[in-house]
Amino acid sequence: MFDDCSTNTASAGSLAGLFEARVRRCPDAVALVDGRRELTFAELNTRANRLARHLVSVGAGPGRFVAVVLPRTVDALVAVLGVVKSGAAYVPVDPRWPAERVRLVCDEVEPVAVLDDPGLFERLGQWPDGDLAVPVDADSPAYVIYTSGSTGRPKGVLVSQGNVVSFLSWVEGEFRDGELSRVLAATSLGFDVSVFEVFGTWVAGGCVELARDVLALGELPATWPGTLVSAVPSALGQVLLDGPVFASVRAVVLAGEALPRSVLERVRTVFPSARVLNMYGPTEATVYATGWRAG
Repeated sequence: MFDDCSTNTASAGSLAGLFEARVRRCPDAVALVDGRRELTFAELNTRANRLARHLVSVGAGPGRFVAVVLPRTVDALVAVLGVVKSGAAYVPVDPRWPAERVRLVCDEVEPVAVLDDPGLFERLGQWPDGDLAVPVDADSPAYVIYTSGSTGRPKGVLVSQGNVVSFLSWVEGEFRDGELSRVLAATSLGFDVSVFEVFGTWVAGGCVELARDVLALGELPATWPGTLVSAVPSALGQVLLDGPVFASVRAVVLAGEALPRSVLERVRTVFPSARVLNMYGPTEATVYATGWRAG
């Protein structure tokens, strides 16, 4: 049960340490859902550990970078977690990007490995699956996310382990009463809100439910058991025009742009049991920098 996993883990000190502390507390809880495919915390940890050991063998470690060029599936999240466990920083690259942008990113970060083959995960069975002891510190890079930049040229923003751990400590304190029990993860890994949706959920002991985007919400039944939805206001507002009422949702987090009153009123109608948070923060500030609780 989610409540059995709710003890704070923020003292673990690193992103991998936070996740591993949660695995020790609730190994058999479901951590990741993609359609009918499910992974428990223990299964996810095992797969990520094998990948991490493979990455270390090719040079990954603190201060190094690994590009993740995979569609948003279970494999992509295993890849991101495996990179984190190797001590390296993950660099999400959308495989739909133009080839020129992909080359720009790879030329700048000089990754020691590029994860672009889903078949790799089935070939890692020879690697041990225990946790690694990787000496990362607060200044070690955790991820690099590319934004459009003020000039229109993609700009890589490096975020440290210490900043992510601090952010996740806030998440654990802010989201209570099972709000992170089952989170709809609809944001691209190339946007830092995904750090909240994925790692924020895992650190709290909750389940990440992958969705292709927030539009998938309109296809879910009213009995969907999700507890938190995160989205851009304009996109969510469109989805909710004809959608059902989701009584199980306990929190709605809106970010990325202004929140019109009309959207807020619709959110309150469709999610009658949820409190609503309107958040803001540039990538450089580690996901969210400020916010307003609308109720």
